[in-house]
Amino acid sequence: MAYYNPIHPTIQSGQQSGFSSLGSAVPPFLSAKRKRVPQLLFTPSSKWGASFGRTNQNRPITFDMNGYHGQGIRMNEISARGAPALGSMMFGANDIVFPANVRRITFRICWPGYQHVEWTRSVEVVTSSGPMTRLQLARAITDNYVNYISHTAYATSSDPTWPLSSATFPRLVLVALWNVYEDSWQADVAFDFA
Repeated sequence: MAYYNPIHPTIQSGQQSGFSSLGSAVPPFLSAKRKRVPQLLFTPSSKWGASFGRTNQNRPITFDMNGYHGQGIRMNEISARGAPALGSMMFGANDIVFPANVRRITFRICWPGYQHVEWTRSVEVVTSSGPMTRLQLARAITDNYVNYISHTAYATSSDPTWPLSSATFPRLVLVALWNVYEDSWQADVAFDFA
């Protein structure tokens, strides 16, 4: 049954909201060929840890080009450009992104088809020069993905939909970093199928 509201225009059945319920509004990608990589979120194996651990304590840290909110930045841009060039392109590049009480995080990669390849690394977010900036964090995450791709070079994937190799690295887009459980963080990554 359709309802007519004279104040607002009628919403057609083909129209959809571009937002997700990930905790904060996530805008849709401008390119229809860019898709979020569906990753399993880390949960501890023990029943006690799963029941009593704290989840999502911190807001996600986003990575965007200036003027393109929610679109992310290609990882090959992050790895190839120098700090001055990347700093002028990235929104909030010099922002301190972690709360003062966070000194180290556990970074995890759970790529579809490679669940059998564990990737857990400790990342110091307070360096000798002070707290890590958004740009430095983007570089640390990208470096982890470069190493992960190298580590999985001879592993077989159970999901060919989400290929992962040095050839597909230029298609990876860093969108955000989420606090998934206690000190564990995972990157929200998109893949360009174009």
